[in-house]
Amino acid sequence: MSAAQDGVPDAAAGPVTPRQQALARLAASRARLRAQALPDAAADAAGGGGRGLRPWWRLLRRELGRTPLGLAAMAWVERWWQRQPLAAAAQQGAEEFRTAVLPVVRRHPLAALAGAALLGGALVASRRWWWGWAGRRAGHWRGSLGAWVWRQASDPAVQLLLLGWIQQFSAARAAASAAPEPPVAPDSAAPVEPAG
Repeated sequence: MSAAQDGVPDAAAGPVTPRQQALARLAASRARLRAQALPDAAADAAGGGGRGLRPWWRLLRRELGRTPLGLAAMAWVERWWQRQPLAAAAQQGAEEFRTAVLPVVRRHPLAALAGAALLGGALVASRRWWWGWAGRRAGHWRGSLGAWVWRQASDPAVQLLLLGWIQQFSAARAAASAAPEPPVAPDSAAPVEPAG
C-alpha cells in the first residue's frame, strides 16, 4: 500500500493540499488511538492479556495515571478491591469462568445468545408472580438482608467454602480433560492364531 493510499501525502506527487494534510493528520490520529485502545496480539500474548475487561482496565489505568488525582483514585480502588472479603474467590471464579465457559460461548455464539434471551424472557415472565410472592415472604428481611450477606461473605469459613468449590470444579475439569482414552478392543476381523 502506498503512502498516498494510507492518507499520507506523497512528496513526489506534487504540492500537498490542505485537504491531504488534514487526511494525513486524521490517519495518524486514528493510528495512535488504535494503538492505545487496542493492544496488539503480541503484547497480549506476552502480558497474558486477552479479550475482556483486562485491556480496557489497562487503558483506564494508563489514562488515569497521567494525573495525580487519577493515580490516587486508581490506588484507592485497587486497595479497596483487595480488602473485599470475596476478592480472591471472585478472581479465581472469573479465571475459571474464562477457561470453562468462554470457549463454549466462542464455539456456539448463537446458542449462547439464544440461551441468554430465553433466560431473560423467563425472568421477565416470572416477575409478575415470583417477585411478588418472594417480596411478601421476605418483607421483614429487607432491611437486614444486605448486612447478613455481607457478614456471611466476610466470614473466613464461607470464603474457604467458596474457594474450595471453585478449586474442586477446576480440578474436576482438569482431570476430565486429562483422562486417558479408553483401551481399544482388539480387531475382531483379524485372524485368530491357534494355540500351541
